[in-house]
Amino acid sequence: MTVLTTVYWLAHGLSYSVVSRAFQVPLSTVHRLVHQEVEDIAALRYTVIRLPAGLELEEVGQGFQQLANSPAFSSCVGAIDGCHIRIKTPPGPSGQDYVNRRFLQTFVGFPGSHHDTRVLKHSAIYKEALYPPPGFFIEGDGGYPCIVHPITIVTPYREPLQGRVQSRFNGCHAKVRSIIERAFGILKGRWRCLLSKALEEAQAF
Repeated sequence: MTVLTTVYWLAHGLSYSVVSRAFQVPLSTVHRLVHQEVEDIAALRYTVIRLPAGLELEEVGQGFQQLANSPAFSSCVGAIDGCHIRIKTPPGPSGQDYVNRRFLQTFVGFPGSHHDTRVLKHSAIYKEALYPPPGFFIEGDGGYPCIVHPITIVTPYREPLQGRVQSRFNGCHAKVRSIIERAFGILKGRWRCLLSKALEEAQAF
């Protein structure tokens, strides 16, 4: 009952009162079950979710190479982008970062008016150089800097392009970057609660 109620609430983005009527249980019970189950799920994140390492990095790179149809992306092990999700930031310094299965690293707490680069430079993955390891890179759109330190980020060539090589690179880059955009689309499509309300601490994942 706890899992079913929680998944139903997350997937539909409905109010507690609507879920209460759907399952014919008291409103206070729905509130308690949802918060309890999301806390239980969040408690598992450090045991089942981790950044790729070792041979896994090569496998990830092969996937990006196939996606781009170019060996130039064999060392690409991630894509970065920003997405606006309303959330109530939990207290404490560790409340800023969340790690989950599809998104290897997330960083929350900044208003939507902030530039992607500023948000990146305040994140743990940038400040502590958590990912990617040396020899690998992640890719971002033109809203991010093309840098090699403290982490390596590869961005597309800026307009106007100079020649077919830059044009072809940007085309491959766009194919790779699309994976993060699709991931956001899947996330919001599957968990409709992200579209309609500000999530509380226990509901952030």
